[in-house]
Amino acid sequence: MADLSNLLKIPIVHNFLIEIGGETCPKLISLCNGSFTDEEIFNVLENDTKLTKIRSVLNKLHYKGIATYERTRDKNSGWYTYTWNIKPERIVELITQIHNESIEDFEKRLENEQNYIYFQCPNNCERMPFEIASEYNFKCPECNSDMQTTDNTQLIKDLKNTIKDTRKQIEEISKFKHLKPEEKIPVPSETAEPINSEETIITQKEKQTGTKLA
Repeated sequence: MADLSNLLKIPIVHNFLIEIGGETCPKLISLCNGSFTDEEIFNVLENDTKLTKIRSVLNKLHYKGIATYERTRDKNSGWYTYTWNIKPERIVELITQIHNESIEDFEKRLENEQNYIYFQCPNNCERMPFEIASEYNFKCPECNSDMQTTDNTQLIKDLKNTIKDTRKQIEEISKFKHLKPEEKIPVPSETAEPINSEETIITQKEKQTGTKLA
């Protein structure tokens, strides 16, 4: 079943979110079902997770286009509330793009390993193809030891497995590319104010008037 919880179980998705927002990020997203406020997430996360930390993660997700928000103001108190939503399809889009580029790099490296003979000294200094090693008369330019051909059989095997596994995971997440949040929130315009991850979000006007935010 293509839902957010299953998407987060895929290793490359989990690791990608940690890279963006740290260890808290995957769990935070797993709690995001429909619209929510940062305070609501704070109430269900561990006690040692500060509200400022949650806002920091949301800010990083917003920067990547994964999290969107809508700001509303209470007419009586003047306080602002930020209601957030997660775009799982954006997660799939970003990961697919990144790992397709990685596959291209792995394929180029694999092609080189299959088409060139590499040399290296016993001290494991820089490894280099035949053409470059011959320029040094097969003497290591770092330690002057004799260079010998290297067995790259295992490296070729590892590269093939990496490419295969990455393609498999991309194929696995592709079924989530049409996964939408339960309640859509408009993406903020480019002129939308940035989210301050260290304090409650306050505009310059609000700072001047002393108006507090929710």
